[in-house]
Amino acid sequence: MSEDDGTGAEPLRVGFVGLGDQGGPMARRIADAGFSTTVWARRPATLHPFASTPATIAASPADLGRTSDLVGVCVVNDDDVRAVLLGPDGVLAGMGPGSIIAIHSTVHPQTCREVADAARATGVSVIDAPVSGGGQVAAAGQLLVLVGGEEADVERAPSS
Repeated sequence: MSEDDGTGAEPLRVGFVGLGDQGGPMARRIADAGFSTTVWARRPATLHPFASTPATIAASPADLGRTSDLVGVCVVNDDDVRAVLLGPDGVLAGMGPGSIIAIHSTVHPQTCREVADAARATGVSVIDAPVSGGGQVAAAGQLLVLVGGEEADVERAPSS
């Protein structure tokens, strides 16, 4: 589903956290595909490539969550996933019922279960969707994405 998918449905609003070597190109492709995109980063320098895009920069992870139906997370490790999603001003604090979090980071299954349990309590779904390939492969749109989660949630998330 893109900005205008011809169905009359509200366009999917996508947020992205983790704009490093792999996540940055992923988020750029999302923005370039016409999705209403909001990004947030702990390091302001990683936001510079988005100045020339229509992407909006969120003030905090919770603000990103408030403006997104789907949030992709591509941070380095389990502690980073917990911090950006579950912290007091984390993404989950801003997300509404029916939203989806896609964890693109390669993390321990228990971390995904922990996030999914916290998200479920607020009506938010979680997809475990780690990626493999690196920055150049991400920029070319050729990442390998391994997806796990409830089938209905996976179906709602765009695959391009």
